[in-house]
Amino acid sequence: MIRKKMVLLSVIVVVALFITSVLYQADVFAGAYYKGPKSEYFDGVRFKRIGIDETNKVNFSALQAILHLTGIKKIEGLDYPDWEKEEVIVNQAIPEPRVMGDEVRYYFINHSTVLIQTNGLNIITDPIYSNRAGAFFMGPKRFHKPGIAFEDLPKIDVILLSHSHYDHFDSKTLKKLFKRDNPMVITPVGNDYLLRKINKNFRNTPLLWDESTKYAGLKFTLTKAYHWTQRGLFDANKALWGGFIIETPSKTIYFAGDTAFGNEDGKIFKEIHQKFPNIDLAFLPIGAYLPVNIMKSGHTSPEEAVLIHELIQAKKSIAIHFGTFQLSAEKRLQPLEDLEIAKQKYSLKKEEFIGLKPGEFGTLK
Repeated sequence: MIRKKMVLLSVIVVVALFITSVLYQADVFAGAYYKGPKSEYFDGVRFKRIGIDETNKVNFSALQAILHLTGIKKIEGLDYPDWEKEEVIVNQAIPEPRVMGDEVRYYFINHSTVLIQTNGLNIITDPIYSNRAGAFFMGPKRFHKPGIAFEDLPKIDVILLSHSHYDHFDSKTLKKLFKRDNPMVITPVGNDYLLRKINKNFRNTPLLWDESTKYAGLKFTLTKAYHWTQRGLFDANKALWGGFIIETPSKTIYFAGDTAFGNEDGKIFKEIHQKFPNIDLAFLPIGAYLPVNIMKSGHTSPEEAVLIHELIQAKKSIAIHFGTFQLSAEKRLQPLEDLEIAKQKYSLKKEEFIGLKPGEFGTLK
């Protein structure tokens, strides 16, 4: 019986990935998404993963699509708890249209989607408002409403788009934001190719690692991350991935995007601290980390997030990437529980690294 399920699983993997590859912004016929010069990290078509083990790479969106379509909840190495039984009540916030001056106001919307308001600009990270994190009817479903209703979002000026995985690069939400606000999208190179497939008129600024751009008085720098990109069967790592540093006239903010801790003892995070020694606020991922042998190549555990917090010496960190879509084998709010354990282990103050409920916000004066 198990063998039959695994055969069925394999068939659905191929079919699901082929469909998304052909029809859903992963162009079978495109030789390269980025046409820049070759480098240490780029072979002319694909980017090289750094600091992580390639052997256990998992396409999380495809895996979740398979589990959804087959109803299989237990396969080797995975034993998914039942999130279905949980009722999640969200008190949706209604932000002010703008926050002027040096104050930073930040709202946790869901998953890795955060609204950052400062210096008269509205910035949103990896926006996803879809009911599923995947193509068509596939992928994990949402377990709570966004912390801000889409119609209550203020006009968005800048989208920070970290990479092309479906739970971060949500075409439906990007289309709606483009139609309503025509924002500037700052993203790693290669993802601009995918944006143009949504709408050729999307305003965007593609960056390589450590490159910067300025917009309305703020400086945005793309940082390295231990991750990868893929939307279908044929386009693994044709687009780059990363996190972002936002420098305002008085504050420095770090959005890590999606990252593992890596097998280099946090080397890239040490480098981030060297380049940006005064990080006032960091948004760090804490979810999708179980089972460790599979998930460690792409995601951080809460304890690893605490280690990143310490390596970058952030004054305050906010947890992201948990509780909205069931991407792995931990319970829905287990990341927050494990975060508290890690904070005690490393003697962090209670308010030094926190998780917000969807719709909750904080301020940085």
